[in-house]
Amino acid sequence: MVQTVDGRIIFSNLFCGRGAQAMAKKGRIEVFEQFCKSCGLCVAACPVKVLRISEKTNAKGYRPVEQFKEGCVGCGMCAMTCPDAAIEVFKIEE
Repeated sequence: MVQTVDGRIIFSNLFCGRGAQAMAKKGRIEVFEQFCKSCGLCVAACPVKVLRISEKTNAKGYRPVEQFKEGCVGCGMCAMTCPDAAIEVFKIEE
């Protein structure tokens, strides 16, 4: 599944929608801090609770989300719930 927002590719390496069969054992996220508005929807959606709102602020005065510990499974729930398309998820195949 590939979606573009403002010329950026979002959801480029997400699971294919078939549940646990397609989930990676490891994943990571990249947050486009300039777009994050600290709504917290991604933090609530994360099934393994590896996201939090950071202490630093972006140029607009919001505190962007960050992955604060290992354990991301690359499920993509955070990116799918983000209303600002500020998260890209990568699966790490071993």
